[in-house]
Amino acid sequence: MKKIEGLFGLKLENFFDEKKYNIVNKQFIHNNYHLEINDPPNPNVLFKDYSIRCSKDMIIQDVSAKTLSPIPIDDAMQRQEDLGNYFIETYFDNYSIFFWDFEHFINIYEFVPFDKKIIPLRKDYRNFIHPNETTKELTITIFGQSDNYKQVELLLGIKDKENDYEPIKIYENEDVKKYDTGKGYTIDTTGL
Repeated sequence: MKKIEGLFGLKLENFFDEKKYNIVNKQFIHNNYHLEINDPPNPNVLFKDYSIRCSKDMIIQDVSAKTLSPIPIDDAMQRQEDLGNYFIETYFDNYSIFFWDFEHFINIYEFVPFDKKIIPLRKDYRNFIHPNETTKELTITIFGQSDNYKQVELLLGIKDKENDYEPIKIYENEDVKKYDTGKGYTIDTTGL
């Protein structure tokens, strides 16, 4: 059973020990610490600008990173889709996965933990969430000031509020696609 616990070797809901990292920037905003680090335990060649948000007692709430440099927008959209497919394929057996798409630039995946006693696709699934694991939310965003070149940001965090919108999709077996789609490049999955 593969569980979605964090990114780049940084586990959600674990204590973040600042002494083990080279902190580039640290701010305390809205009762949370926002930290930028140079290198996480498992860096990925596609990403830079690793960031962590921690509670005031330094418990990791979310982890994010951005792709190295702007790439053509079509490539950024393919990268966004492939990263989403990687997470769906990797974690589908242990989570109900709900999907929201906001203008093709922000894709949000909600990973709802369940155990084998629960029917994961029920509409009232929030009443049957596994009691020993929190729901995670993965956001893959395309951003940048240029119209033609964009970066991709990956953000994994603990789900802390309900979405106001109904999901566009609830993933089922036939929706699971291989993330390696033969588009002429490979995706480094180190730390994902």
